[in-house]
Amino acid sequence: MSRNAKIVIGFILIMAALIGGGVFYLMGNSVKMNPDNTTGNTAGNLNNYGYFCENNGKVFFSNSQSSHCLYSMNVDESNVKQLTSLNTKYINAGGKYIYFYMDSSASQQSSGLGHFVNEYGIYRAKENGKNMNCLVRDFTVSMQLCGSYLYYQSKEPNRGSLYKIRIDKTKQSKVTEEMINPACYVNGLLYYNGVNKEQNLHTMDTLHGDSVSTLANGYYYDPVVQGNYLYYMDVTGNYRLCRMDLRDGTSQVITQDRIDFFNLNDTYIYYAYSSQEHPALKMMKLDGSDNRVIIDGIYNSINLTSKYVYFMKYGDDVTTYHMPLDGSSAPTQFNPQIK
Repeated sequence: MSRNAKIVIGFILIMAALIGGGVFYLMGNSVKMNPDNTTGNTAGNLNNYGYFCENNGKVFFSNSQSSHCLYSMNVDESNVKQLTSLNTKYINAGGKYIYFYMDSSASQQSSGLGHFVNEYGIYRAKENGKNMNCLVRDFTVSMQLCGSYLYYQSKEPNRGSLYKIRIDKTKQSKVTEEMINPACYVNGLLYYNGVNKEQNLHTMDTLHGDSVSTLANGYYYDPVVQGNYLYYMDVTGNYRLCRMDLRDGTSQVITQDRIDFFNLNDTYIYYAYSSQEHPALKMMKLDGSDNRVIIDGIYNSINLTSKYVYFMKYGDDVTTYHMPLDGSSAPTQFNPQIK
């Protein structure tokens, strides 16, 4: 074989290796799109800052004892791992990825895993925290994974708007000038209350051009769909909790208590009772029966997994409490330990 032939063959082999490596890299880093009904977190959790999110047998959470850095654990709170070293909230998960808002200005830690200097925005990472990628460099108030898009509130100067971006960091666009809350997403529809001019209940069809329809007139706040019902705080009724039957549009009062925050699953509602005399964290069944006090005091950040309810006390940004969902034992301090 001549010297020139050897050079040509060597060049071809090198190019083949480079092309093969590039294809392998692209395949390993490509983002698979989600089914349209994929939801990143429950509306109730996201309305309570999205500090906890359960997916694929894992719980991703903002660890209040560690400057609200992102951690993961099993549903039973074992196998605790740290994923970032910066303040995290509005956690979403879908497919093989987690999505979250991260802000270094809210973190006390300045080095370690996932360290960025003066970084903020919406991030995507694998479930083990690897391959972290900033999708949007923006100050964000809330966000929800809706199929293959992240809908998020951009905290623009003076007012803010609703945006969306596809999970592969493409097709970013402004959805509306109104800073609506995208937390409640069910099978292609966003349920939300108006913000700028009214608080009527609306739906946005994310699968058909983000078209908007009015579901009901009135003052509906923080809607959450559970089964055939939509739960909401009735602004004109002193923020009492009500629910609308989505089958016939009728509404009923669940409790006359004034509510600051609430969350629910398919069995119980948990809520912060706003009272000057006897504030408390309370729970009840979905129809309002079996209403009872969990703990006296002012509490917020009510997040749920399939096993526990987590919450924090007003004025204490470090301590998180947890309790079995059925209230079978009293709340205790949540102390995640890396072993």
